[in-house]
Parts: sequence; C-alpha cells; structure tokens
Amino acid sequence: DGAMFSPPPVSSAAAPLRIVILGGGPAGLSAAIYAARAGLSPVVVAPAFGGQLQGKGVDVENFPGVMEATGPGLVARMRRQAAA
Repeated sequence: DGAMFSPPPVSSAAAPLRIVILGGGPAGLSAAIYAARAGLSPVVVAPAFGGQLQGKGVDVENFPGVMEATGPGLVARMRRQAAA
C-alpha cells in the first residue's frame, strides 16, 4: 500500500543501555566498537578463541583498511580497540 514503516517513539527512560552482540569476529567486534561509540554497553558473546577468523590463522587480504594481517592478528587488534 506504499505506507512507510515508522517505529514508535522511544522515551529516554526506555532506551536500551546494553546490547548483546553474537560473534567475536570482525563484524561482531566492529558492532561492539560502534555500539560503545553510541553510548551503549556492548556485551560480546563469542568463543574464547575469537571465532572462525581467529581459529583459522589465515592471511586477511580483503578487510577494509587492512593491507596485510593474519586472522588472529586482526582479531587481537580489534579486541584492543573494542576494550579501549
């Protein structure tokens, strides 16, 4: 019918303060970094070893802004940034 979806207004009292992110790879850690920048308290739920990219130890050649890195190296740098 062409109607646009418009979410109901959210009062500041009902605004979320904590967000749960599933996955500790580049996408999950990026989400955590941006959530923290937005003033939320992200909680990342992921395996201790950091997800598939961390476990494989492969070279990363296609992640924006990263010319050379290994999977574990990239995840370690992203974890440091997310924790800061």
